Amino acid sequence: MFLDRRRLKKHTKIILIILVLVLSASLILSTMPLGERQTGEVTPQQTPAEIEQSFQERIAQLKVTIEANPKNYAALTQLAGLYMLTGEPELAMDIYQRLIVIQPDNIDARLTIASIYFHQQEYTLAAEHIQHVLNEHPDNIQAIYMQAMILADDQKNYQAAVAELEKIVELSPGNTAVHEQVQAQIDEWSANL
Repeated sequence: MFLDRRRLKKHTKIILIILVLVLSASLILSTMPLGERQTGEVTPQQTPAEIEQSFQERIAQLKVTIEANPKNYAALTQLAGLYMLTGEPELAMDIYQRLIVIQPDNIDARLTIASIYFHQQEYTLAAEHIQHVLNEHPDNIQAIYMQAMILADDQKNYQAAVAELEKIVELSPGNTAVHEQVQAQIDEWSANL
């Protein structure tokens, strides 16, 4: 049982990391004008070092843009996402906080901040951002999932965590992949009741 719980926790963290990367990438792409996507473009033929160099070049360009206009939402969003992709969550956090000042209801920024806090085991801070999203968007599956994770990992309230996951099943009818993943988590947490 102990090994299964450790394995599940590891898988859960991997899922949250993937969530952060997907949110970051979607934020970057959603704010880039089509013509800009060619600058610093990453191709499958590039080596990891070339990809890193491309990211660093784009980060430098974005810093110049932001210096000229500190409230440039698109540039801030891209910079935060690139910081996440390059493994600099603290720098990304600072930028996401600035984005929330500019746009308090930015769901992606709030969920990314919550995920960073979760991985730092700052559960109360993560929960604040999750709750803000749920207040405005009570059916947001990512926020519900993250709330369930906090209930289980921090509060050991598996019954409430399972109830949150059951909401996800209800909100995603016909999505077999989601149902299987959520059901596996429900089964694990139900064993702790």
